Amino acid sequence: MVGLVWNEGVVVPIDASVPGAPGATLPCRSAARPALIDHQRHEELRARASRLRAPFFIVSSGRAGSTLLSVLLNKHPDVFVPPESGFVARGFPVFHAHRAFSKEDIDLAVRLFRCSTQDRGWGLSDEELLGFLTNYRPRDFADLNRAFVLALMEKKKLFCSAWGIKRPVLIGSIPRILSVFPEARIIHIYRDGRDVYCSYREVHAGGYAWGPNGIISSALYWADGLRRVSSIKDDRVIEVSYEHLITCPQKVLRNVCKHIGVSYIAEMSVDDASGPRKAIVLDVHQKTIHKKLGSGIDHTNLRKYVTQMSPLQIFLFELLASDQLEVHGYPTCYNIVRSRAWTPLRALVFTAARLLNNRRYIDKDRQALTCAQRFR
Repeated sequence: MVGLVWNEGVVVPIDASVPGAPGATLPCRSAARPALIDHQRHEELRARASRLRAPFFIVSSGRAGSTLLSVLLNKHPDVFVPPESGFVARGFPVFHAHRAFSKEDIDLAVRLFRCSTQDRGWGLSDEELLGFLTNYRPRDFADLNRAFVLALMEKKKLFCSAWGIKRPVLIGSIPRILSVFPEARIIHIYRDGRDVYCSYREVHAGGYAWGPNGIISSALYWADGLRRVSSIKDDRVIEVSYEHLITCPQKVLRNVCKHIGVSYIAEMSVDDASGPRKAIVLDVHQKTIHKKLGSGIDHTNLRKYVTQMSPLQIFLFELLASDQLEVHGYPTCYNIVRSRAWTPLRALVFTAARLLNNRRYIDKDRQALTCAQRFR
């Protein structure tokens, strides 16, 4: 059970620094302070924010197609999904009750954002973020999240009314998200957990140290995530199968577009690598963990576990997660794992797994805040 707790910060190789993790650092910030508020610019930014739709969030158990779905959505001219950020969850304990932000609050928010977001804050500098927030003047925590996205849009010289955040680990923070954004939409993309395990194993072999490591921790983390989503009976939350996305993308994307309130366009499901990507995938990952995206939708990326897992590994995974495999339409290889005799064991194991994963999410809050406070 110890293997259930791992570091899942921003995706970096083993020997690199992980923003938000203990010991991680950010470059020392310049002492320069943004100018006093420009009221004309403030009105301009508020008008721009008023045209934004309610956000959507893409969550998963990891290695389940969330990046592919984001890339396809980004082909829509009125949809923008930036690189990953966990700020909506990591900033929640500190800022969710705020209705105004002092200079000190803004300073801490920028640091926390950079510690919990890829490319140390989407490549935005402290000066860019502080200057934007000073003129924008966020009114609450939801507005603070909105401001960071608007700052990136401005830098990229684009404006999309539909915006979303893709971050697999937010699967454990859906209640937080919906409390911050009551009108938000959640998209949970799931994949056969046995293939998820194979994909994580491939990532680890490539020198990356994030994600569950081992058959038992993989099965428990995958099933726990699916159980969390299944327990939320809410029309704001939909579930999408990775297998359906790659075999019938038009149908899946039509449903997703309807859910987030935009019209479907055919270019979104074209089976090649063309179309605007809006740089959701960092350059360092395009030839490593997300190299498949370069060739478009891989319709054959199914049932890898049949050849890549041993019979014992398949049995152990199914023994622990057969209920979620069955609920989500994945047949098991061993009938014995479906016996009710295993139910008490699964209940005990998943109670422990839930407690450990909850602890892990709390640790992520603490690590991000520690990273942010270190350079105050």
